[in-house]
Amino acid sequence: MVKRRSGRPPKWTPAKRKELNDAFIDYLYETDLDGHYVHSPPNVSEFAFLHHISRQRLYEFPEVRETIELCKTKKEWDLETGGLSEKLNPAMAIFSLKNLGWSDNPAINDYYNKLAENNRLMYDIKFGDYGGGDASVS
Repeated sequence: MVKRRSGRPPKWTPAKRKELNDAFIDYLYETDLDGHYVHSPPNVSEFAFLHHISRQRLYEFPEVRETIELCKTKKEWDLETGGLSEKLNPAMAIFSLKNLGWSDNPAINDYYNKLAENNRLMYDIKFGDYGGGDASVS
């Protein structure tokens, strides 16, 4: 005897999830008549809203995970190039990139500053220029 599942059948069957993934890929690459991306930078929340699904539910589908990562990568690219070219407000681009995990870590800047200072000292020691004065010995 086969036990039947009771209740409503699942709304998001594997075939429907594949269709959703295909629609997500189309969303990422959709362009206008001039060849510009329509959704730039792309947004997982916007896609979820347009397709009547919660963002959290979208993250649960294994078929869509790779496309979500692709969306994040494209968003980073759009924010970085848009912020540098001033098509986007640079402060807003920085804020959005920080939300994606980017950081302007001062510890790294301190490391490179100390490294440069050490290189200057090594150069001064090697060539006898201590503090920019005359290196000749009388």
